[in-house]
Amino acid sequence: MLIYDPDRLRVADGLDEPAVDVAVAVSSGFGVQAALYAAGAVAFAALGLLLVARAKRAAPPIFCAMACLLTAGWLGTVSYDTWRWGEPRVAAFVLEAASGFAWLAFLGSLLWTVSEEFDRRRRTMLVGLGALLLVATITVVTLYATGIAGAWHGSFIGLRLLTIIASAILLENLVRNTASKDWWSLKFLCIGLGSVLTYDLVLYADGLLFMALNKTLITARGSIYALVVPLLFVATIRRQMWDEQLHVSHKTAFYSTAMAAIGGYLTLMAVAAYYITHLGGAWGPVVQAVFLFGAVITLLLIMVSGSSRAFLRVTVAKHLFRYKYDYRDEWLRFTRTLSETESRSPIALRITQAIADIVDSTGGALWYRDEDRYALAASLYVNATSLGESDADQLTRFLERTGWIVELDDVRAHPEKYSGLTVPEQIRALDRAWIVVPLAHRGELLALVMLLRPRTPRQLDWEDFDFLKLIGLHAASFLAEHRAMQALVEAQEFERFNRRTAFVIHDIKNIVSELSLFASNIRKHGDNPRFREDLAEAIEGAVARSKRLLERLRDEPAVRPAGQHQLLALKPLIEAISTGTSEGRVTISAEPGQDGLAVPGDEDKLRALLGHLLRNALEASAEQPRCDDNAGRVRVSLGTSRNRAIVEISDDGPGMDADFVRDQLFRPFRSTKTGGLGIGAYQCREYARELGGDVEVITSPGSGTTMRVLLPLVQTEPASPAPARSA
Repeated sequence: MLIYDPDRLRVADGLDEPAVDVAVAVSSGFGVQAALYAAGAVAFAALGLLLVARAKRAAPPIFCAMACLLTAGWLGTVSYDTWRWGEPRVAAFVLEAASGFAWLAFLGSLLWTVSEEFDRRRRTMLVGLGALLLVATITVVTLYATGIAGAWHGSFIGLRLLTIIASAILLENLVRNTASKDWWSLKFLCIGLGSVLTYDLVLYADGLLFMALNKTLITARGSIYALVVPLLFVATIRRQMWDEQLHVSHKTAFYSTAMAAIGGYLTLMAVAAYYITHLGGAWGPVVQAVFLFGAVITLLLIMVSGSSRAFLRVTVAKHLFRYKYDYRDEWLRFTRTLSETESRSPIALRITQAIADIVDSTGGALWYRDEDRYALAASLYVNATSLGESDADQLTRFLERTGWIVELDDVRAHPEKYSGLTVPEQIRALDRAWIVVPLAHRGELLALVMLLRPRTPRQLDWEDFDFLKLIGLHAASFLAEHRAMQALVEAQEFERFNRRTAFVIHDIKNIVSELSLFASNIRKHGDNPRFREDLAEAIEGAVARSKRLLERLRDEPAVRPAGQHQLLALKPLIEAISTGTSEGRVTISAEPGQDGLAVPGDEDKLRALLGHLLRNALEASAEQPRCDDNAGRVRVSLGTSRNRAIVEISDDGPGMDADFVRDQLFRPFRSTKTGGLGIGAYQCREYARELGGDVEVITSPGSGTTMRVLLPLVQTEPASPAPARSA
């Protein structure tokens, strides 16, 4: 409440200040002041209505119209209160604060539109500061109106001063960042707003200094505001650039609108509580307390209500934006939901959730094609069952042919539009079933999604249908990729098992070859006790290796840990392999001091690796015509290089060309031998690489072949394997 001093208006320190004498209220001074404020109210009301009639759906003219109408309401309220009561009442202060924030929002939206350098960080700071000032002002007015705080004049003047300064800063940035080509349409606006901001700055700075507002400045304020209306009117005529759409996200608009609605609600409740206190008599404070408590509870219920949020979101999108959706945010949220790596939810459930979130659906279900039926893959807040082939046949053929989004209510209301489509009973029976979205990939319907009705009724239009079709295509691609990945993983598991089986078969083939050698010599040496002893040892060894092969086939790890390898001496191992199979055709040599060369590994695998290369070399050497006694021999040399053991197995066979080595030699299931499996060389290289080594080939047609095996070297004295006895 305001009381009058001779030269100043002072904001009262409490609600119990004595009222002004009626004779003073109707004096000529107050009548002139009321008339000046009324003139300003009429001028701003006319400008605001003009903007409402002519403004397009763009933020700057909308905020400008709002600011003009709030300013008109404030000036009109001050005019009436001054004429009737001799001082402004609570509603006048509320409207003044609201109009100040409306002008702040208008300048912010205009700067947001015209300035390319007004980045996201500054915009966030602007919104945050504006929200902070708004909340502070509402709090002060509420505390005063409810009588909780009696002394409030300093706080109100300070907050109004901060709002004016913030508006002046935005206006200065607008002048500085406006391009020269756009200055023509903004200069009258900047001059007009700059003038009233300067006037208000002087008024409230002086008031904050003396804790009272200057009476002369207050009286002239209405006419000052009326004088700037022509400047603002000229600016509206030259407003071509105002029609540019403000690029603000739906989320920002939603929260801004929600905050403004909450502020308006709290202010309205505060004003109502103020009048309840004065009109309720002795029970006024009690009724006021109950009323405020109920108002807060109601506000909290509205804030946590999903239906209220959905209604506000739809309303904001419908009236403030050209399109319903903020496509960037929607697409990011959709992709993020589908790609959640930490989520344990099945992919079908994530797809259903992602599509439902777009249209605020409360749930849904997804069916995907499984042979001759559509199996239920996901169910979100609905009890659904799988669809048989006969049940879903008509619907799925319709979706594949048209790609439409099927609205179930529209099917019931206009069946002729859908060529007599019959929706499966399993879907029609679901409570609140709403639409069906097809998930088609490359012309094939992979799945279909049924969504439940949203919390707030919404009418679907072309934008919804187009967006849902696009989302359906993307979800179908994601689902197809996921199913292809599953098939690939299964294929890799089978491939790993088949490769292990092929390796075991190859090792069995080597065991059979060894036993065949003994079988071919049994007729010659069967009566020799030493031969029978060697035969028994060979059979026992073959049985033991066969058992180990079966164990490896069952549970062999992909890569054996290094600590599980044993140390093997290479020279004794090669001697043991060559004895009895080479008929003296293998020559083994080692660099000086390398007779004890050892490597880590599995003896059976390393024996199979070197044995295979030795047999291949012997077979290649046997293919060449022999002219001397040294022909057809295989040379094995041992050495080291860079902490690696090197085993070179050389033959004087026909050799191989580079194309065969590059394209065929190490490819599995490629063999030049009759009856060969074609995995020997591949198996040798894979095991060498498993140990941290490799296999290299040095060859050319007609010059023989050298197979170079590189294995990691261990400088430890190994235990030599027992050499095999001759057959």
